Amino acid sequence: MQINRFLLCALGLLLSAGVRPDSVIAQSQPKQPVLPKDTLRKQLSLEHVPAGLSAKRSIPADSPLSAARVALGRSLFFDPILSEDNSIACASCHHPRHGMATPDALAI
Repeated sequence: MQINRFLLCALGLLLSAGVRPDSVIAQSQPKQPVLPKDTLRKQLSLEHVPAGLSAKRSIPADSPLSAARVALGRSLFFDPILSEDNSIACASCHHPRHGMATPDALAI
C-alpha cells in the first residue's frame, strides 16, 4: 500500500510539472544498439595470436583452422541474424576498436 501511494504521488508531481509519463519511460529504457560495420583488416592472419592470449591453441585435428572458417566467423560476428529478432550482432557489444568490449558504462 505504501508503494502505491508513493507511485501516485510521484506521478502527480510529474504531471503537475508538465512531464508526460511516457517520455520518462522512453528515456529510462536502453537504447537499441546500432549495427556495427566490419572495421577489421581485410585479411586476418591465421598465425598471429593477439597479445594476452595463449600461443598454444586448442584446434581439433579433424577441424583445422582455415581462411574460409575465419571468414564465416567474421561475417557471423557482424551479422544480426544470430539474434532472436535480427536487431543485434555480436559486434554490437564486442567492439573491435575497444578491445572486443563496449565503451558504454552499462551493458545493453
